Amino acid sequence: MVKYLLEQEKILLSALKDDKNLVETFEYAKVQIAWLSHERLVHLLVTLFISFVLILSALGFLLLQNPLFGVMAILLMILVLFYLVHYYRLENGVQRLYKIASQIHARIHT
Repeated sequence: MVKYLLEQEKILLSALKDDKNLVETFEYAKVQIAWLSHERLVHLLVTLFISFVLILSALGFLLLQNPLFGVMAILLMILVLFYLVHYYRLENGVQRLYKIASQIHARIHT
């Protein structure tokens, strides 16, 4: 998903430099931002769910002293870390697309 985001950023930046078909480019940017915002929401919900299960497994380990809960908590912690890194990159990429779309919009209306 991050690779797709970077490709869209390159497309929009090159269209911004060319100054051709900026209205179409702006409409394209709005569609891409909407799709990526949906993807961002899905990743946020998955991250929150996995984090909730991590908390439950850590509590299970602490309260029940069952080593399987500890192993599960460690594995989920690693998974949550990867999800957080991915979500961070996705969030920052969408923010960059917002800025590019704003620049295109400003150039259309000048």
